[in-house]
Amino acid sequence: MLGIRRGRSFIVAAIATACLIGIAVSAQPAGASAQQMHARFELVSSAGQSVAPPGFDICSQSAKDHVPVEERFDWCDAVTGYVWTYNSNGTITGTATISITFYGLWGPSSRVWQVSQGFSEVGCTGILCGAQIYILGLSTCSATCTFNYNQGYKILIPPPPAGDSIATGVVSFGTATTSSIVTTTLSASTPAGPAVGTISETTTEVRCDSNPLGQTWSEGCVTASYIPTYGLSKSRYPDIYAFDLNQVANNPQWVELSRTVIQSVINANRAAACKGFVKKNATDSCDEFPYASTYQGGLGPPPAAQEHVPSTENSGQGGNLGQFYTSNRLLNGDKFYMSFVP
Repeated sequence: MLGIRRGRSFIVAAIATACLIGIAVSAQPAGASAQQMHARFELVSSAGQSVAPPGFDICSQSAKDHVPVEERFDWCDAVTGYVWTYNSNGTITGTATISITFYGLWGPSSRVWQVSQGFSEVGCTGILCGAQIYILGLSTCSATCTFNYNQGYKILIPPPPAGDSIATGVVSFGTATTSSIVTTTLSASTPAGPAVGTISETTTEVRCDSNPLGQTWSEGCVTASYIPTYGLSKSRYPDIYAFDLNQVANNPQWVELSRTVIQSVINANRAAACKGFVKKNATDSCDEFPYASTYQGGLGPPPAAQEHVPSTENSGQGGNLGQFYTSNRLLNGDKFYMSFVP
């Protein structure tokens, strides 16, 4: 899972928030004038504080432990932004606590994806209660992507409770397989003036391709660092379930497999695994594990095993595995985990 990247010395690490803010309030930024009010915009711990806005429920756990959440087709992180004003003596005159949720969404059928930010003021003190605070956002794309709308934006944070969100459209251009990221930097402006400090967040790496081989859709995007899990159902495929479960028990390394889309490799794997197989009856068929559609199949090592299973069950499970491959947009060599479900 990708870690959080924070830029600049103004950003306070979540795990040391209390101590650092206690030190910061007594010191002024270099060049600060004693004749005017000052403001800062920093990151503080979101443990037990941040509440994800509607539509960002996936971040609820992330908001509690400040760990980004990553899936095959989305990613998010939730933090708390802390805006505070202070006078020339370093005395705090007002605070505003703002829940910020970063969310990225992509899919297996398009090279166009989206990054959103949700904002909600969850607390205030002093002169910032009821004051208008502007959150200024600027998103930048890596060299492999561009924007089709909302590269820069301004959000008004009104008195609590309130919430708003903004979405940025991203295009991973071209037809080659590319890996793209988006970095969003937030700054704040208060009645006391622009706040010193920024908050930056970078999405996980998004892999987009235009490779139709072994796919339902000719192009799409995934979180390549996230390895999906194939759940083999006992109720739907009882014979295959028992066979595969036993093989994984004997060879624990087979809990992780990697797909092959090369038909010659698949054919060779199946021929090697089912060599010498003799049907017991007309409805009998050869089942192999690891699957012929994986690089662990065939001769191995260790070599794949064979089993007698009903042909209807065999074809049904094969189709189910194929749907798993395409719905998760597994390319040649992509890994997946095995699991066994009721």
